[in-house]
Amino acid sequence: MQLSGSVVLAMKSPKQVDSDAIRMIFNRAWRIQNIRSYTLDMNTKRRHKFKSTHSLRKYFETHALNHMKLLNVKMLMGHDTGLEKSYYKPTEKQILDDYLNVVDLLTISNENKLQKTVETLTIEKSKMDSLFRDIELLKKKNKMK
Repeated sequence: MQLSGSVVLAMKSPKQVDSDAIRMIFNRAWRIQNIRSYTLDMNTKRRHKFKSTHSLRKYFETHALNHMKLLNVKMLMGHDTGLEKSYYKPTEKQILDDYLNVVDLLTISNENKLQKTVETLTIEKSKMDSLFRDIELLKKKNKMK
């Protein structure tokens, strides 16, 4: 199947991506965007300025903890919850609902936030238009008296 110049293959038996594969995807993306070089200068540097995948996990944890249950955040990050996992067993729907509360905080793109702002402003505008119509009707009634 062709899709806008790129080839899309349908997987008959998809496999779960492991952390090494995700790290390689990010490393390729950093190199393509000239954020990181292919190799470090071993004489002067031993590390990159930031860990690419760890920084995203930390970003998620920091922002999610402000609005989600601690145990749900730990479960989503794949952390061991210890003894709590015996007592706290949320359904997938509960975790999803909790996660959906923070999607806007975790989304780097402002598109979702802008869409909600447009919807809110559209509703407010229709309320204001209705109020102005009511005011005009009241003015006409007062003039008739």
